[in-house]
Amino acid sequence: MRTCSSCGREIEGDFTFCPHCGAALAAAAAPRQEQRKTVTVLFCDVTGSTSLGESVDPEALRGLLARYFERMKAIAEQNPTLAAQIKRWLHIPVLWDLEARLRMMDRFKGYKQILTLSLPAIEFLAPHDQSPELARLANDGMAEIVARHPDYFPAFVASLPMNNVPEALREMDRAIEKLGAKGIQIFTNVNGRPLDEPEFYPIFERMANKYDLPVWVHPTRTAKFAIGTVPRPPFWSGYRVMPTEIEFWQERPFRLHDRIAFTRADLNAPWTKTRLYP
Repeated sequence: MRTCSSCGREIEGDFTFCPHCGAALAAAAAPRQEQRKTVTVLFCDVTGSTSLGESVDPEALRGLLARYFERMKAIAEQNPTLAAQIKRWLHIPVLWDLEARLRMMDRFKGYKQILTLSLPAIEFLAPHDQSPELARLANDGMAEIVARHPDYFPAFVASLPMNNVPEALREMDRAIEKLGAKGIQIFTNVNGRPLDEPEFYPIFERMANKYDLPVWVHPTRTAKFAIGTVPRPPFWSGYRVMPTEIEFWQERPFRLHDRIAFTRADLNAPWTKTRLYP
């Protein structure tokens, strides 16, 4: 087992950066065939900032987003199942520790990120009467981080309490119009309910007709679709796909996910493999 030379903690798993402090780890003995390249991602700037972002000091800034995490942990402590769900998430500091995230990003010159919340979804964490508060805390915290660190985080995407549609619409308006959010993030289902239920139509309608901003969709699945056989109807059919381009994604630490493209000039040509990221 490797040990981080920066913080001294043991590292279990194939990590490039320490999951505890974000420092670069020594390369593994076996040489990597892929070549890691620096990628500069350009996004539009956030216009303006909030008055609070101009008045707090850096130490207070960390406490802004910490309010969300403390509230989230308090809710989880009342639900053993929920607490078990987020246990793994809490062991990845770059998802919630700003200093660890900045140290990791400093390893890649010009690297920028659009801020979003990771799993679990707000509506999974809290019932409909508590989720709006969590959404406000999360969006306020992300907006302040963007205001303080625009060179790292040029924008953020708002989170909504999807189990309370009227409050989700209010938070959408507040986050976009007052905080400068560049879109919203939802998940592929709302606690098991499909997104095409009529109750959720107002969310999409307002985003398309009023704001014309992107809706970021984060994949998630309920316990009904745990790892194993996916249920299928008794009668089903299929179709044949003959592509000339396929792109694969594979999860990696610190959201530096592998993106590999396979292309060919025509259906009879050989495949060419190209690494797109990182």
